[in-house]
Amino acid sequence: SAVASSFSTQVPMVSAQDIAGVVENVVKTEDRSKNIILFGLKEDESVEVENAVCDLFCKVGEKPHIRFCERLGRKSTDRPRPIKVCLTNGDAAVRLRKCG
Repeated sequence: SAVASSFSTQVPMVSAQDIAGVVENVVKTEDRSKNIILFGLKEDESVEVENAVCDLFCKVGEKPHIRFCERLGRKSTDRPRPIKVCLTNGDAAVRLRKCG
């Protein structure tokens, strides 16, 4: 029919690859939403990075579950390296971003 033929020309077909690409982008975005980057936290080799981050979070009244933390970049005498903190929950990351 005329309706069916006009409908098929107006709606593009979506391939399985297109859907997989969209899903992959959503997953990456969701995963990144659980990360925060901290700047200016003093580097002290006698204190584990995760412990220093937990202490900081406690000072602002948060106790999120941390998947991992790591310093980014090369060590410098000029300033402390930023810290990437990966949390288990995106909502906790949003609350912590609002604290800063």
